[in-house]
Amino acid sequence: MRYQRLFLGVLPQPEIVKDLEAIQQAFSAALEKSGVKSKARAISPLNFHLTLHFIGPATSEGIERFRAGFRAMPPEAPVRQPLDRPVAFPSPTHCRVAGIGGEVSSGLEKLWKSTGLALHQSEIPLESREYRPHVSLMRFNRPTRFPQIEVPALELSCDAFFLFESVSSGRGPKYEIIDEFTLAAPPGP
Repeated sequence: MRYQRLFLGVLPQPEIVKDLEAIQQAFSAALEKSGVKSKARAISPLNFHLTLHFIGPATSEGIERFRAGFRAMPPEAPVRQPLDRPVAFPSPTHCRVAGIGGEVSSGLEKLWKSTGLALHQSEIPLESREYRPHVSLMRFNRPTRFPQIEVPALELSCDAFFLFESVSSGRGPKYEIIDEFTLAAPPGP
């Protein structure tokens, strides 16, 4: 039986990918200037995304079960999410992942909750940690003190969410889209 490592997420619109790359370069320059010795790996722009839920390993039967759950969800409106501050996980003094995030918007929170409910109804366990929406831009080989930088305010706009598979390779993971679920405003009266 083959297991796939899965997550749900949204993609940044093409017009902000260049801005995300510029922020990634600013992070690299700030790290170099600060003398950080940790090895940093820039995340490929092809892998930029904002995670809704980590699902983990799943079989093809499990995948079909929660695909049906997502398709049965009530219609959701397209989402806008601010990305206006640098973020470091798990913390700025022990950073393993750096990116850009923002206060969760009401639209993204609603989508996060409804996709979480669909996963729960499909008997997929949900993470218990606080939801902190962000786009990851860099990974570190060991905990690193991350220098804070100013970032421009961006807005991620999405009209779909995706089921991704994380595929391991010698050059790091590659995120492949397995399915797309369109967001559309509920019909009017």
